[in-house]
Amino acid sequence: SSGEYLALIRPDGISVDHEYSPSYPPQVNDVSYGLSMGSNETVLLDLGAPLKWKIPANDDDAVSAGDNPNPWIANSFNDTAWGNGNGGAGYARSEPDAYDAFIGTDLENQLDGGNTGLYLRFPFDLDEPSAVTGLTLRMRYDDGFVAYLNGQPEPVASANAPAADSLFWNSTATATQPDGDAVEYEDFRLSDPPLVAGRNVLAIH
Repeated sequence: SSGEYLALIRPDGISVDHEYSPSYPPQVNDVSYGLSMGSNETVLLDLGAPLKWKIPANDDDAVSAGDNPNPWIANSFNDTAWGNGNGGAGYARSEPDAYDAFIGTDLENQLDGGNTGLYLRFPFDLDEPSAVTGLTLRMRYDDGFVAYLNGQPEPVASANAPAADSLFWNSTATATQPDGDAVEYEDFRLSDPPLVAGRNVLAIH
């Protein structure tokens, strides 16, 4: 009756679909609670959103800064020397290609021929983070990625990525993503996302 953690878990037994965290409110006799069936969804970053990009050349591009092994993911990081573009970022080898409609920043000349890593920073503004009850990251990727939010060292989402202690500037994906899957969105539910009022940064490696 004093309240405790409660969650609705997806069939995989791990993914949280909805949760009351750290606890639902204290309960009162003869008073019931429920969730509204309506929703108010807001897109914070859409396809074509402005981005900053850099192709790391060595360990200096991800040198440790205090407790943060990746200073480039921090909100305060100075990315003025980075390239400007719009999402998504990448390249297609053949024309026409299924990826073409999704590439806002073509990096074929920079990536094709040996470079395996790419850093992306997507800034977005948020007035009231306390009003956000859930966040979904929708990704198209080929072949893997790691996503960070607001400089937190723990990724908020990843796929086909090496373990954190094996993730370096020149790491490659641990598996391939078939082309047919890479052009479809995959949703990643972010539980307890570290949002802040004002400027936020989604960083993707």
